[in-house]
Amino acid sequence: MRKKSPKNSYSLSTMGGRLKAWRKSLGLRLTDVSKMIDVSQGSLSDLENDNCMPSATTLTNLCLYTEMDIYWLLTGKEIADVKTKDDSGLSQKYSALISQDQELKDNIDRLIRISRYGDPAAKAHLVGFLTGADPQKPKVT
Repeated sequence: MRKKSPKNSYSLSTMGGRLKAWRKSLGLRLTDVSKMIDVSQGSLSDLENDNCMPSATTLTNLCLYTEMDIYWLLTGKEIADVKTKDDSGLSQKYSALISQDQELKDNIDRLIRISRYGDPAAKAHLVGFLTGADPQKPKVT
């Protein structure tokens, strides 16, 4: 049975349900979040309805431009909200997550670098890997 948020009917056992619950808890509309993270409203709606998995770029933008706890989004578990001395402008949640695990930090940095600066073949390879790593093999938006 899926765990429901007490204030709404969104399932917190899925990534899409957590994304929708987060957005609604802040009083944001689909258009607000889609502009913040540079995805279409339709793609965001598909993510919230668990019709697809987020792309590396979407996850990167959620990390960089919102206070979304990506660890919670992906796992449904909370991490410590550790304050860091990072002056890079990155969200505190992202900084707290990566400060706890050097290997994760290195992998996230590589993911961001490929997403931002990689050639089309490198980006396609990354999308292919993420798609192949998911046992349900959802489409990627």
